Amino acid sequence: MQAKYLRITIHDNDFMCFAETMMELIQYMFRFFDFYPTTEEDLNRLKPAIANLWNGFYMIDVASDKRKERDETKLDMFMRCLDLEIVDFTDIPDWDNYESMYIPLFKDGECIIK
Repeated sequence: MQAKYLRITIHDNDFMCFAETMMELIQYMFRFFDFYPTTEEDLNRLKPAIANLWNGFYMIDVASDKRKERDETKLDMFMRCLDLEIVDFTDIPDWDNYESMYIPLFKDGECIIK
């Protein structure tokens, strides 16, 4: 049996500061709903939710830093730059410029950031 992971790539490591918390939250939701994506259709349905989640983390960051622009949203950028793919554990590279996170699509797996 192969160990499948959801690879979430943003193609901009400036936004990876929220990655660990996002992975834990998404993994929790998969377990809670006993839903693990397996198809391209599943990924297409998840993409806007993950983009909105990432944008939410970013907006909290903006709100908490008085030096940053107010009311700035990156949702369009997250939708354009976000890639989702189901990969096997053996396809996870050793190095990935800190732009990808891997969420196990099975119970008791550990999240990985590369």
